Amino acid sequence: MLKLEGVSKHFGGIKAVNRVDCAIEEGGITAVIGPNGAGKTTLFNAISGIYPPTEGSIRFGDEGFDITGVPAHRIARMGISRTFQTTRLFANLTVLDNVKIGFHPRTRAGFMGAILPLLAAREEREIRLAGLKCLDFVGLADEACKPAGGLAYGRQRLVEIARALAGSPRLLLLDEPAAGMNPSESERLMDLIRKIRFSDVTVALIEHDMRVVMGVSDYVYVLDHGEKICEGAPAEVGLDPRVIEAYLGCGS
Repeated sequence: MLKLEGVSKHFGGIKAVNRVDCAIEEGGITAVIGPNGAGKTTLFNAISGIYPPTEGSIRFGDEGFDITGVPAHRIARMGISRTFQTTRLFANLTVLDNVKIGFHPRTRAGFMGAILPLLAAREEREIRLAGLKCLDFVGLADEACKPAGGLAYGRQRLVEIARALAGSPRLLLLDEPAAGMNPSESERLMDLIRKIRFSDVTVALIEHDMRVVMGVSDYVYVLDHGEKICEGAPAEVGLDPRVIEAYLGCGS
């Protein structure tokens, strides 16, 4: 689904990501973990087109399209959606309106909608129904008409996931989806991530909650100081001395 070869992102003399190789298998759930400042979000930013890589290549899909440095809006149209480390909702808009924004890269009316209002009205009805389906998928159908800013933080993160799913992605990037969630909320999140995978959407996530990582991931990559230090099945990675040292500052 996605292959990174020698991907780096430098900010001046700071090597936030340095020559990282990894592959995300179609139909699976891949986790990227590491201590704060390891370069995880920068890696997702390079994949999703927010930052062009300093070097290396990123290829997406069965055809291996080179998306290195492609702008974010084009990458979204190609089938990669994401959430962010901190919530980025429009607090004064309704939950449904926030989700409807996620359909924007795939709308068709455009200029013709201004000339033919009926065309735009029909597409708006279609988007509304599709947005309600996305909210139902994540368990928020009853919250559709509420202001997004009034929801509890954990539920706001679910709105972001629904908005990301609105783009009909083939690959969904989740940046710390369990942040701010209590144990029962993170348990439901794990169920949702599995549900997303079974809906034919490949998932990659950054996460600090190791219970979530171990509970849903098929494969794990570990970054530290911008470099990949380990990869493998969750149980193997959790026992690796390099991972223990990176997280705890002590060897085993």
